[in-house]
Amino acid sequence: MLNRKRNERSSTSHETSLIARGTVIRGDLRFSGALHLDGRIEGTVLGEGEEAMFTLSEHGQVQGRSAFHTP
Repeated sequence: MLNRKRNERSSTSHETSLIARGTVIRGDLRFSGALHLDGRIEGTVLGEGEEAMFTLSEHGQVQGRSAFHTP
């Protein structure tokens, strides 16, 4: 039963990935689901899928472009 719940959770995940303040990513970043940025990304941020949600905090920075694609 636990495995069944785990599989259901992964198919409709509402978890958020966090890029913390002080973290710098150099290069392109692709994600699905939710992404919260407190750090800096130097490159393209690409959200994929209908559930892609990008949150940029007052401390976050994107030096590049951002795009979101739905299937």
